[in-house]
Amino acid sequence: MAVLGSGTFVAQFANFIFVILIARAFGPDLLGHYSLSMAISALAAVFVSFGTVPMLVRDVGRDPAQGGRTLRALFPAQLALSACAWTVLVLIGIISGWSGVEVGILAAIAAYQILVRLGEIMLSESQGRQRMQIVALVRAGIPLLSVSLAAPLIWFQDDRVLTISVMPVSAFVFFLFARSAAVRLGGPIGLRLQWTSLVEAARRAKPFFLIRVLSSAYDRLGVIILGILATREVVGEFAAGDRIIAALGVLVNVVTVSSLPALSHLAATDTARLIQLSSSLVRLAWLIGLTIATALFLFCEEIIVVLFGQSYIGSVTVLKVASVLMVVRSLRSVLGPMTMATERQSDLAMARAISLVVLIISAPLLIPSLGAAGLAASMVVAESALVSILIWRLAAASHLPSLFRPAIRIGAACALAITIGTLGADFSPFIRIPASTLAGIVGLWLFRAVTKEDIQ
Repeated sequence: MAVLGSGTFVAQFANFIFVILIARAFGPDLLGHYSLSMAISALAAVFVSFGTVPMLVRDVGRDPAQGGRTLRALFPAQLALSACAWTVLVLIGIISGWSGVEVGILAAIAAYQILVRLGEIMLSESQGRQRMQIVALVRAGIPLLSVSLAAPLIWFQDDRVLTISVMPVSAFVFFLFARSAAVRLGGPIGLRLQWTSLVEAARRAKPFFLIRVLSSAYDRLGVIILGILATREVVGEFAAGDRIIAALGVLVNVVTVSSLPALSHLAATDTARLIQLSSSLVRLAWLIGLTIATALFLFCEEIIVVLFGQSYIGSVTVLKVASVLMVVRSLRSVLGPMTMATERQSDLAMARAISLVVLIISAPLLIPSLGAAGLAASMVVAESALVSILIWRLAAASHLPSLFRPAIRIGAACALAITIGTLGADFSPFIRIPASTLAGIVGLWLFRAVTKEDIQ
């Protein structure tokens, strides 16, 4: 798990660098079209993988031979679906009246998303057999190669389509590597359709597919709605702030993702210790979320200008609103594993479905008046609805730890940091940042926000 986590962290960091490169080189308009194309293509790519990756990993883990046969039965159909999905996406761009450059970028990104999904299918055999080094190498290798190829192209060519095209090239290289690993583990992968096995595998994959569709729609529909209601430049302004939130969210996930096995064990053996561990995780989530949100709120303008440039000054408001997301997502990162550990997956699915409905309703209402910040606000509302439902369901099952007492103590420390940072608004960031940081540290000690048990 440590190897896989490291690979995911490197991949997220490299993706963030790639976005900064193209954002600074080509401006908010290109970043907006890039983000919209990524959202549309990611939704379409769900119909390529059909949500089978978790099922294949599970099947290979239980019975490597049977899982490998399922993979080989599915792959020819998924390859055909890939061609269909890519063609449909390009036609959508043409019919929508997009320019040649815009259609070219969409075609490149669609190929990238599809190749990544096909690579994940190939990697399911390695993941099911616990060959995590291969999985981590592919996950980190694609964005690292993309950055390595894009940087000189931006410097020497300044060609938008050519620069974005490094993404499918990198994905194809590592797809071949993942396929080679699958062949070494389980034998050749043919292209002949096996109808009986295909129908049976598709039937078993249906629940996974529905969950994947729901998750992808929740993650991507907001950007698509913004793309319909606003200009590409506005989408780019939102994307700049959203990428910062996504990159920082890795810090929360690294801390909490490893908690699921322990929570699952305690849920079956010791409810009292489950509540105790959950309480410590909640305090840690509050600490990380509120600390990051405080820093983003105080220094959002400096962060945007340093990372993306002066042309993204409109993203400052987006980042300020979205900073609240760090708090809500930090709490969700604990409540989600708790819900799964206590065998309440249906509650998690219900919460995600309701939050998706909230997003679909609130985004069109807020975007016309607030622009990119309106989408950020609607995401805060939707995430808050999701967390509220999880709290309600866990409380009903008597599995809910203390939530708000640690929030008050940590919040008081962050409020002290915000006060010092606001009072020193006229000073240089080189003075404000150390002063606010020191105030926050003193506040954590003063209000006893963190205990020895949390650190342990």
